[in-house]
Amino acid sequence: VSGQFMLASLPAAFRDIIPRYLPNVLLPVKGQSVKQDFNFDIDFKNMSAFTENFLPDLYLDPSSRLKGQINSDSRNFDVSFNSSDFRYANFKLTNLDLKVAAENNAMKVALRSDTLYYTSSGYIPDFSINALAMDNRVDFLLRLADQSGQPNRLRWAGHCNFATYNEAALTIDSSDVTIDAKPWAILADNKVEFGKTGTHLINIGLKHDDEFVGIDGWVSRDSTKQLGINFNDFSLSHLNAALNALNTRFGGATTGSATLTDLYADLRLETNLNVQGMIINSDTVGNASFITGYDTKSNSLFINADVIKGTAKIITIAGNYRFDDKVNAFDFDIKTDNFYLHTIDRKSVV
Repeated sequence: VSGQFMLASLPAAFRDIIPRYLPNVLLPVKGQSVKQDFNFDIDFKNMSAFTENFLPDLYLDPSSRLKGQINSDSRNFDVSFNSSDFRYANFKLTNLDLKVAAENNAMKVALRSDTLYYTSSGYIPDFSINALAMDNRVDFLLRLADQSGQPNRLRWAGHCNFATYNEAALTIDSSDVTIDAKPWAILADNKVEFGKTGTHLINIGLKHDDEFVGIDGWVSRDSTKQLGINFNDFSLSHLNAALNALNTRFGGATTGSATLTDLYADLRLETNLNVQGMIINSDTVGNASFITGYDTKSNSLFINADVIKGTAKIITIAGNYRFDDKVNAFDFDIKTDNFYLHTIDRKSVV
């Protein structure tokens, strides 16, 4: 700490005491800025003793490094972090490179990783995000597997405006999405509003020719607010890349809707879905219909599902899930006719 101490500002009784007994002390004048200018360079050798006690979900490779500099006069702030193996809970980032730089009223963030693992076998190659924050606005560019030849890749450029610290609106301005080697377009009037009462998703959807999946509604603690998901001729095979960890593959064209209510407490799912040519693990099961709803009087979820192959019903499921019954919550009748069990054997997946 450096500065200048003004004896004249002190009462007369203290004016002789300070110089006599504390001649080398310099105190800053009230309101005077304090200069900060320093560099740091930290190598993480073995963090297990710390992380096991305070952050058990965190793992840092011993070669991880944090370095940077701060200068208050020029209002600069530069920090970089590198780790060949960074893990938190079920997520893992390989060859992580993070840079944060601030100058005057703007801040830049650049994060890149060779591979982002979201499960032990599910991963996204070439993950990166760049952002520029200034004047209550953040412009960002998100890339997932954004390389030619990748059958599934994404590039989203957008912005987020902050009205207050807990109210913001996010929009995707431009989009380049490829799913199963086909280009998909995001709806132009999309918006995600973050507020005190929850998150409001407006016109969030992807489209390719006649295929469509869209989300509208609320993610909120208010049990009366709903989140709706709509499908039109949407192929279930698009989900297989994300479901590698389940060792199960699906197929078939889905049309219909699903509504989710009370996501934070007793999740209620209401659906009216039809799947043409449903495929499980390379076997064509048939045409399927799924209808679920909520009965307010009994506080239960009813389910009716049928799978028809040719003219025969090979699977029929009907029953209820009672939210208030903790002992006998499930009450279902399941009937099968000429349904091959090896279809749902995960070992049969190639």
